[in-house]
Amino acid sequence: MMDLKQINDALNQYVRPQTFPVAIRMCTSEEELPEKVRLPIQDLGINISLCHAIAMARRYGWTVAVDKYQTCYAAGISMGFLPLLPDVVDGSFQESVGLWGMSKEQAAEAPTRRRGQAYVVNQLRALLRGSKEAAERETIITLERAINSESLPPPVHTELNRLRKNKVSGADLLGKLTELYRAFGLGAYLDQQTEEGDRGEQPFPRIVCSEALV
Repeated sequence: MMDLKQINDALNQYVRPQTFPVAIRMCTSEEELPEKVRLPIQDLGINISLCHAIAMARRYGWTVAVDKYQTCYAAGISMGFLPLLPDVVDGSFQESVGLWGMSKEQAAEAPTRRRGQAYVVNQLRALLRGSKEAAERETIITLERAINSESLPPPVHTELNRLRKNKVSGADLLGKLTELYRAFGLGAYLDQQTEEGDRGEQPFPRIVCSEALV
């Protein structure tokens, strides 16, 4: 785990946020809510969206709680509070409001496409934690770097989803991924990452919600 001072120094150096970062906690019941929490409808007489709650926490230092009845549908589905309506499943909603900068077709296939990728990456990281052999660890690291690329072609995502649905894991997963690596030339994605690094492009810190770090 990184030292919190190091994280704070990195944020101030590269991001320079106007306020302290906001910590978010997911609670499953009212009993889990911290003391002095503000419930917008009950305490303020208004219903707000998730981003408004984050802004209040940033600007006023309040602890604010919102649930699935907060006013922004996009935030509700992004946080998993609400079910996906048909116009979200087919991508119409995302395209109509410019959500995530995706076309209807891209929005429709994105959730399914990423599930397989996330499953495989998590499986590889679990294998890496349990591996003791240097050669095997090197293979796992190489595969994870390639699979974790943001620009994998659709056929690769199709294969990754098939691995997820079939719950392929362990040595079988390594074998399948090695075949994919060779068949689709995934080493090119590693070369691309290396070229970007040679050009001085460094990973930029990303903040999900930008007065506490946990």
